[in-house]
Amino acid sequence: YVSEVLGKVIDNGGEVGRKSKKTEPKQKLLPFEITAEQGAMVEISEQPVGVAIIAKRINEVINENMRKAAAVHISNWLVEQGYLAEEIAANKRRKIATAKGETLGIYTVDAISPNGVPIKKNVYDEQAQRFVVEHVMQIESSYN
Repeated sequence: YVSEVLGKVIDNGGEVGRKSKKTEPKQKLLPFEITAEQGAMVEISEQPVGVAIIAKRINEVINENMRKAAAVHISNWLVEQGYLAEEIAANKRRKIATAKGETLGIYTVDAISPNGVPIKKNVYDEQAQRFVVEHVMQIESSYN
């Protein structure tokens, strides 16, 4: 039995107990950056999508060791630019499309949340998706 325990300690790098998950120092992420070639690779769909999907698609084409584009950064920047406005409804703050946002292709629509609650959701058509991708460097650089 003791031999088996000592074998496990040796296999565990000389430590008693479970091996620490933090065996390597965490790598520092590089600032967000996207090249024109990577931007051209971002999927743009005919079907309107939410901002989280746009951010996910952007993050799929950038380098792994880089900060990721964040949906909240995109939404907040669109508020600053006047494409979205914040309102308070039922004690919750939400963002809705402005007339300027609708002209760009951002629409606030009725939807159902994953737990079945009616909600308002912003969706972005092809033109609005392209606009976000074209401006994502500017968006993310203002948050880093």
